[in-house]
Amino acid sequence: MSVGSNALMTIAYIVDDSKIELLEANTQVISYLLKLLSAALENPDLRGQADDGTCSALEIAMGLANIAVNDNNKATLVDAGCIPLFVKLLQVGGPPEQECSANALWELAKLDSNKPKIRQEPEAIDTLKKLTTKSDTSTAVKQSAERVLMVLKPSLPTQQRGFGSAVTTRESCDYHVLCRRFKDSLQLSDLFFDKEYDMCYCTTCHTERGDKLYYTRGQPEKDYGVPIGWSRFALKVHDRAHALNVFEKWHIAFHGTKLDAVQPILECGDLLMPGDVVMGGKMLGEREGHFTPDRKPAGFDTKQIFLSPSIRYSGCNVYSFPTEFKDPTTKKYYHAKVAFQIYINPGSYKVGPQTIGASDQIDPKFDNQEIEWFTKQRGCVILYGLLIKLE
Repeated sequence: MSVGSNALMTIAYIVDDSKIELLEANTQVISYLLKLLSAALENPDLRGQADDGTCSALEIAMGLANIAVNDNNKATLVDAGCIPLFVKLLQVGGPPEQECSANALWELAKLDSNKPKIRQEPEAIDTLKKLTTKSDTSTAVKQSAERVLMVLKPSLPTQQRGFGSAVTTRESCDYHVLCRRFKDSLQLSDLFFDKEYDMCYCTTCHTERGDKLYYTRGQPEKDYGVPIGWSRFALKVHDRAHALNVFEKWHIAFHGTKLDAVQPILECGDLLMPGDVVMGGKMLGEREGHFTPDRKPAGFDTKQIFLSPSIRYSGCNVYSFPTEFKDPTTKKYYHAKVAFQIYINPGSYKVGPQTIGASDQIDPKFDNQEIEWFTKQRGCVILYGLLIKLE
């Protein structure tokens, strides 16, 4: 790539919201990046030739999506002809390319003047609709396509209220109500919960709030992914959380677990690790599919608490094992998953690779080599929310 475009895309991966103006690109740089993307789309392997080697359509599209957070770039990108390229990538790419393309269109559509141009692009709407209805479409791709279609609706407000704003869940969200019925079926004490901070992350609630896909938190700042597709039931936090200023200084992460571990964790007030004996005398062991004492790399300690800044990792079947749930109201059956949203002390954990045997990239934001956090320290975690997902 050219020096200018390479530098811009590098900055786009590391810059935070307060420095979005640094991402403003000139027409020449954007035209160059779109030319690279167009060339990559012409090859069966979706790779194109750059000045310093080859690059994939996915890498270019991710860079373009990142610089599109700058409003001036949104207009410049569309004027330079990016829409048909993203639509083509939706059509010919695999799930990672489709998700990235949809997310780029979603970001571009936040600028009102871009909306009619996306709607008028031949095949754009039809392609997005097909992705939301095809049975073999991945959940992440389906959700990303739904977000674009929602934000293109003329009636949807475009103001961004931000993550954790006062408007946390729509007044009538069927998905959140359904998740609440599942929570009620667990017969957990209401004394554990704080309804004021409940939040639904279904695609509709997330889009209507104007939330982003990823945020940063803590000192030093760390990225975490919004748990899209889940619904949060906030937990009461101990006064020590306020004394330690965890909401400003600590990092956010997720911990997937089995259904039968939810009550012991709430009763203990802390996350548990293999080898712990919970109330009632039961000893916890390693999960099937994860490293165990008999199946692990040399020197790896399985007796730790495992977390992730990505719910896609913590919410996978290895950690968050699905359980069948029959809704007492509709009599329909669902697969239910549970996880905890937590705050963790920045200096208490180590970062390592995925340990569930994944071959594909799990989350587009986090490299598989850095997606798992682990700690042996007690008291370094604050439970903040019980997350529920029904499919």
